[in-house]
Amino acid sequence: MKLQARDRRVKKYLDRDLRAPVYRFDSVPDPRAAQGKRRSLPTLMLASLLGMLAGCRKLREVEDLTDELGPTGQQYLGGRIPDTTLHDLLAHPRLEVDPVCQQLWAQVKLQGRLKRLKPLGLPCGTVAIDGKKVHCLSHDALADAQAVTLGSGAPAYYLLRVQRAVLTSAAGKPALDPQGIPPDTNEMGAFAAFFETVARVHGDLFEIATLDAGTPSRANADLVVQAGKAYVMALKDNQPELYAEAQRLLREQVEAGPPEAQTPWERHGGTWVRRLLYRTDPLAEYLGWTVVRERR
Repeated sequence: MKLQARDRRVKKYLDRDLRAPVYRFDSVPDPRAAQGKRRSLPTLMLASLLGMLAGCRKLREVEDLTDELGPTGQQYLGGRIPDTTLHDLLAHPRLEVDPVCQQLWAQVKLQGRLKRLKPLGLPCGTVAIDGKKVHCLSHDALADAQAVTLGSGAPAYYLLRVQRAVLTSAAGKPALDPQGIPPDTNEMGAFAAFFETVARVHGDLFEIATLDAGTPSRANADLVVQAGKAYVMALKDNQPELYAEAQRLLREQVEAGPPEAQTPWERHGGTWVRRLLYRTDPLAEYLGWTVVRERR
């Protein structure tokens, strides 16, 4: 009974949203040889997308999902799709990334036109940009992963890293874009190219970019301001002089009076925390940093 209920929900979602032309991946070139193909590329991409939406962590789980969907899976996917078939496509060295990104961007724009990405509880759109470790591997992933060594004689392992942009102001918090971090740089070094794409493609959805502590630099701050956006950057000791000055000013603010706002106590990382908001402007243009003083 539970499976039948999920089958109906998936069918409704497919009928309403995923069967729209923008979701069919027709413009993505199929890198596979013509001989022996039983499923089309759009069908396999649709199955992969469903697997991600369902929280599948392995291709075998996607195979199980396509099998469990029963009549719906038969109608839209042609039945169960083996995990090896999915792997042969998704791991194909000639599968082009740019056309897939174009389809994903089109999906975001469609949701925007349907008014599903309006800010919720905030006066403007906010995008969060941060770096993530996707996987730890024993190989260099075709030179896309960063080698890490633990010491003399220890075997290297490899980290596959990405930057991602998430529209945190929207109710569903959709991911707008991911981009791999090259093995010879870090989040700070890869930010400029990534933010340029995010601002160009999705700039109408946000006014503020929030950045984690791996990204802040004066050049990156200037880049955000030049794009007509404001920024909120996490600050840690990778910016030692700015960090020390911020700590000194924050102590003065705490001693001067209560915060402007505060959150309720909540459980985070195994402990109870409460976030307090203090605002001050003596750091404006400190060490040459650009600050957006007023936005209309």
